Amino acid sequence: MSARVTRARGRGVLRGVTNPKVPCMSALLRPASLVAALLLAACTDASQQPTTADDLAAARARWRAANIRSYAYVSRHDCFCPAEVVQPLRAVVDDGQVVEVATVSGGRAMSLEWRKTVEGLFAVVEEEQRRRPDQLFVRFDAERGYPVRIEYGVKDVSVDGGGRIEVLSFEVR
Repeated sequence: MSARVTRARGRGVLRGVTNPKVPCMSALLRPASLVAALLLAACTDASQQPTTADDLAAARARWRAANIRSYAYVSRHDCFCPAEVVQPLRAVVDDGQVVEVATVSGGRAMSLEWRKTVEGLFAVVEEEQRRRPDQLFVRFDAERGYPVRIEYGVKDVSVDGGGRIEVLSFEVR
C-alpha cells in the first residue's frame, strides 16, 4: 500500500491521515537551504575580482626584490586530497629547495612533495590563470609578495576541480 502526499497550506497531509502539527518536507528544508546559502556567501567575497596577470607580476616582483631564499611557512590546503595533505603542515625551505615538511601538531615528518616553495605556489597561480582565470582569487602578502591565500576552481570545488591553499604563518630563516 502506498500513501500519497499532498500539500495543504504548508503542512503535509497523508491521504487518510492528517496531522496539522507536522510540516511538509519542503517547509522543513527552507530554513536549512537559507543557512547553507548564507554560509556559502560568507566564504566568497562578492566584491572580489579574479586575480590578473598584472596582480601576479607585481606580487612576484615584490617576492624577488625581497630576495628570500631560506624560510619556513605553515600552510593548510582545502581540497579533495588525502587527510595528510589538508592538515596544517610546516615547510622549511633552504636555498630555494623544500628540505623538510612536518605536521604542526606533533612534528611528524611528511613527504616533501606535499608542500611547495613560494615559487611553486606562484606556479600554481600561473597554471590556474591558464586553466580557469575567472575562478582564481589570490591574496598576496603586501610587503613580500608571496601568496597568502589561493582559491582556484571555486565553481568546480564540489567535483574535485578546485581548492584553497592558505599560508597561515611565514618566517625568514
